Amino acid sequence: MSITAALAEIPALLARLAAEAIELPVTTQPTEETIEMNGDYVLHRPIALTCPDCGGAVERNQLGTLSQYCCHIGHVFTGASMVAAQFEQMEKGVEAALRLMNERVEVCRQMAERPDVPNEASKAAWLAAMEEAEQRADAMSELVSAGWLSPEE
Repeated sequence: MSITAALAEIPALLARLAAEAIELPVTTQPTEETIEMNGDYVLHRPIALTCPDCGGAVERNQLGTLSQYCCHIGHVFTGASMVAAQFEQMEKGVEAALRLMNERVEVCRQMAERPDVPNEASKAAWLAAMEEAEQRADAMSELVSAGWLSPEE
């Protein structure tokens, strides 16, 4: 869409365009990025470990029978404390993802129920996106509530 306007007309044009209802298509078609991640994606063994506190690179040192993990700014972990700190960070990440997924459910619901929804097809697309987000939120909720193995040294 191309619009030409004189400088003096731009404020009124912007106000008019901002007031217009714009319906963006909801697509369930996979993008190139989702195809790459959902296709034959294989989770490989990490090349390096990262510090759960700062995200910096971690080096493993062996002190007799004790394995020690140190990052480049000075955070130090035993194997057990490293696993515990990683778990805490993982839980925070999964809980944040679950919160965002739940919010997506609500945004899709609100978009489907708004009074100016253009047509039934648009409403159905928003409801389908809402249902998909609900299903994924349920799966994530199961992950959060599942027990985890905690090996002892």
